[in-house]
Amino acid sequence: MIMPTKYIKENESLLALGALILEEITDEGSTLSVIWDNLKDDEALFNYKRFILTLDVLFLLGLVNIKNNKIIKVSQDDS
Repeated sequence: MIMPTKYIKENESLLALGALILEEITDEGSTLSVIWDNLKDDEALFNYKRFILTLDVLFLLGLVNIKNNKIIKVSQDDS
């Protein structure tokens, strides 16, 4: 589910969905609802549950964080 396999298309893997989410996050950070509103019609995302699961994976990988109720990208300088 996290990575593409024989049964999971590349664009439906959590890593590919994570890339979509990272593209939607602005330099100032974005709220959860703004990101969801921009991506909810993407067929690969399926539903809100997968959206949150993808955000969880991004957080566990250290690629996003939460600051002032906004999701922000973590830069190399922040780590």
